[in-house]
Amino acid sequence: MSRVFNTAKQVWSTKSQVIHNLWLAGLGAYDQSFTTATATLSRSEVILEKLILRGKEVEEDASSSFKMNKQRLTDVRHEVQDNLQEKFHKTVTNITHIDTDKFDTILTKIEQVEIALAAVKAQKELEIEQEVISESKQIKSELQNMSAEVQVAQTVSKAEAVKPKVAKRTTAKKTRKAASKKKN
Repeated sequence: MSRVFNTAKQVWSTKSQVIHNLWLAGLGAYDQSFTTATATLSRSEVILEKLILRGKEVEEDASSSFKMNKQRLTDVRHEVQDNLQEKFHKTVTNITHIDTDKFDTILTKIEQVEIALAAVKAQKELEIEQEVISESKQIKSELQNMSAEVQVAQTVSKAEAVKPKVAKRTTAKKTRKAASKKKN
């Protein structure tokens, strides 16, 4: 029997050793996955920070490029406007034989006349509006007076309509009294 016990002890010892080795392998796997996850997280944070910095650089480059191109377009627009205005002035000068300074003076005077006309128009509209308001108030006052007169006339009419009835009643009473006196 001792052989059976020895074999059982060996099997049990081997089983215990196998279970302990499996436990250790599990701990090792957990530690390795934790270490890998931590390293990956650290690397991903570094990568994210690098990407953020690169994004800021790209944004700044795009913004400065946009501003520069916008300024170029503005400059080109002003240049084109100046060239067109110069050609327009030359054409007008050739047609009318009036130099550009005189032409500019005429345009300025025309603008001043337009401004003055707009001011006169606004003043006239204001005066008309005030007249309309004044007439409206006067008409409203007249309507109120007429309404009061109508109410007075209605009251007088009702009072006159009541008087004959009162007179008829008193006349009927007198007639009855006179008739009763005659009978007595």
